[in-house]
Amino acid sequence: MELGFVGLGRMGTEMAANLIRAGHRLTVYNRTPRPTPLVDMGARVAPTARAAAEAGEVTFTMLSDNRAVEETILGDHGLLSGMPPGHILVDCSTVSPTTALKVAAAAEARGVHTLDAPVAGSVVPAREGTLVFMVGGEREVFDRVRPLLLHMGKNAVYMGGHGRGLSAKIAINTLLGLTTAALAEACALAAASGVPLPSFLDVVGESAVGSSPFIRTKLPLLAKGEYPAAFSLDHMYKDLGFALEEAHRLSVSMPAAAAALAEFTAARAQGLGAEDLMAVARLWAKG
Repeated sequence: MELGFVGLGRMGTEMAANLIRAGHRLTVYNRTPRPTPLVDMGARVAPTARAAAEAGEVTFTMLSDNRAVEETILGDHGLLSGMPPGHILVDCSTVSPTTALKVAAAAEARGVHTLDAPVAGSVVPAREGTLVFMVGGEREVFDRVRPLLLHMGKNAVYMGGHGRGLSAKIAINTLLGLTTAALAEACALAAASGVPLPSFLDVVGESAVGSSPFIRTKLPLLAKGEYPAAFSLDHMYKDLGFALEEAHRLSVSMPAAAAALAEFTAARAQGLGAEDLMAVARLWAKG
């Protein structure tokens, strides 16, 4: 199948590579021109986002934030301007549900189908093809696209109408943010009590909470005090902000999420935004 893929960051490049490995023909575009290993795999590089959409039947996007999605998809020379009626746009970006609804409405006016399909997983699952997609939009369109999603992930779960995929993703990331902040505070409490951090982390790893794959990936970072980004603190700051915006819109009380956002905001103010979200532990590090 002829496909377009727009957004070739660390995640997007790995996802697009898996589509090529599955035998699909890709035309790709990135807002910031850069060499891409996808060319060596057979991908064609489009000069514009619109050209990437014109070349295929389905176009995937993996972009950084609301502004990038709106400019790239809805702009005067954006993706929608190059999509004929019946084209399918699958946005895998993590943005606000409100943005997804805006894109869906604009697409519907042109006869274009859209899905919001954010992912659970970071760069390694993207490379291994083990992402989990949370998808919002029309069920029939989801059923048509699901085989493509399964070239990039181990599961694709239908969440309901437009925006529901992003609602699920934001709720999941709220849980990850709260878990990260709680783990950082627990380590600070243990250390302040004189408990050796390596011993404490060993016990966490053997405990009921330590059985979480997410926590297991963070324990080595805490042990070393080094936080190379798998999922950046900046991204968690963004997603907790989305969560609280949605909570306000829906009149849902989320005091724990608000407290966690304050911690990530403070860590970001200390210049830790590009590090892994577990770098929030630096707020409580002594010495």
